[in-house]
Amino acid sequence: MKILIVYATAGAGHKKAAEAVYQAAKQKKLDVKIIDILDYANPFFKYLYSCGYIFLIKNFSFLWRLIFYITHHSRSTLIRKIIAFFDSLNCGRYFDFLRQERFDLVISTHFMSTEMTSRLKDDLAMRLVNVVTDYGVHRLWLNLKTDKYLVASNFTRDILVSYGIAENIISVTGIPIDSKFSQNYDRVELSEKLGVSNNLFTILIMTGAIGMGPIREIIEALKNDNQLLVVCGSNKRLYAQLENISSPNLKLFALVDNVYELMSVSDLIITKPGGMSVSESLTKSLPMIFFSIIPGQELVNAEIIQESGAGIILKDAGKIKDLVAEFRNNKEKLLNFKNNAGSLSHPDAAVKILDVSLANPAS
Repeated sequence: MKILIVYATAGAGHKKAAEAVYQAAKQKKLDVKIIDILDYANPFFKYLYSCGYIFLIKNFSFLWRLIFYITHHSRSTLIRKIIAFFDSLNCGRYFDFLRQERFDLVISTHFMSTEMTSRLKDDLAMRLVNVVTDYGVHRLWLNLKTDKYLVASNFTRDILVSYGIAENIISVTGIPIDSKFSQNYDRVELSEKLGVSNNLFTILIMTGAIGMGPIREIIEALKNDNQLLVVCGSNKRLYAQLENISSPNLKLFALVDNVYELMSVSDLIITKPGGMSVSESLTKSLPMIFFSIIPGQELVNAEIIQESGAGIILKDAGKIKDLVAEFRNNKEKLLNFKNNAGSLSHPDAAVKILDVSLANPAS
């Protein structure tokens, strides 16, 4: 069987999910390719699609909120049809690629690549699997030609059913993440390797690619009583701004490839509620505090995790010190949140996705 895994680089999560499934497929020695559908679009469309989202939420969040609301809540399918039409105008080379390669199975981790693949699904006799990479489901994920929807949780499944999707084509697999997150590490040895203390209550702070929100205020409030591991990613400006904070308990990181290790030595994570970040945290049984939530999918993710008792939405940065102190001083509360997080995890999601995808899609 010839398999294609396809994603779109609109945020890092869709790519990371696709890569996790790809690595699992390679371990099974399957005939598989992985591509970014935007590599088959014209350069301007690729730039607009990949950078437009970040530009909007950083500079015009109210406009992003409006776009999300209209595309999700409109009862008419006209808007979604218009979006799909413009996508198809710019993805002609992807259609040519599909015709040339003749895949038997396509696993998509972005709604746009799902929609574009569905255009040729019947003509090329392909099976189409739709991997939803959030805990909520925007209606753009809905596609009548999808053989299987693979989703993060029972909550996600119930949302799809409420939209009219048949339950027999939905499987709860979890969101696929790197297998390194599911490995167990000796915290003492790993702390020594990373140069961090194993004796302090440790908080991992993931600032997100944009670095929005009261990050400095949070660090200043927590630096005296906790060990802080702050990941700035590729945001060099934020890293430079935080470097002048004086505290022996603060460890700054730029772009890292060992988040799984940082999570393994942490007691709590303060993060943006993206689907991948949430899934990785659940796999490490890390209680989550969400800040500066982007309207739309992030808010839905955060609300689902909060209702499940695995995380808390921070509405006022001024309350972060007291909130963290409750976890640090109340071991029972910390353990309850850790257990709730672990119970929601799907560490083998990538393998499950392959198993379900390779089986009868209607089973």
